[in-house]
Parts: sequence; structure tokens; C-alpha cells
Amino acid sequence: MKEWDLIEGETVAIDSFKIRGNNSLKNNFNEKKLKRHLEYIDAQISEYERMLDACDMEEEKEELKKKLEERKQKQSKYEQIQKDLKPAEKIKYR
Repeated sequence: MKEWDLIEGETVAIDSFKIRGNNSLKNNFNEKKLKRHLEYIDAQISEYERMLDACDMEEEKEELKKKLEERKQKQSKYEQIQKDLKPAEKIKYR
């Protein structure tokens, strides 16, 4: 390109930024990964419920309730992804 006089060959400034692809590891799911996530979340929910029953302090109870609600939201998110994944698995690629 320099030989064609399209650029002068001097660097004035470089601008770069990082982007996260749509198919990153956090956004890529399969049945095995979903099952592992759901088992982990179920264990966390059980643990938080056990801790909530044993807790005496009101402040601690509120914190545990928040964490419990967050895990239940994640659980429903993963369950929805699992439902969406089922029809996609039936598609046969040639």
C-alpha cells in the first residue's frame, strides 16, 4: 500500500478496544454445561435455605434472601436456555 502512495507510512495514533463476541464461553451452552450449572445452583439454593432457617439476625436473613432470589433467577434463566436448546438439538446438520 505504501508503494501505491495510499499511505504515508507514519503512525499518528492507534485506537483499539476490546469486544466480547456473542459466542464467548459465557454465552455458549450445551446440555452438559447447563446440567452442571443447574446442579451447582440447586446446591447453592439448598445451602442458602438451610442457612436462612438457622439464622437469627434479621440483617443476615435479608442478605440471604437476596442471594436466594438471585440464584432462583439464574436457575430460571438456565432452565429457559435448556428449553430453547432442546429443539435446536433435533436439527440435523448435513
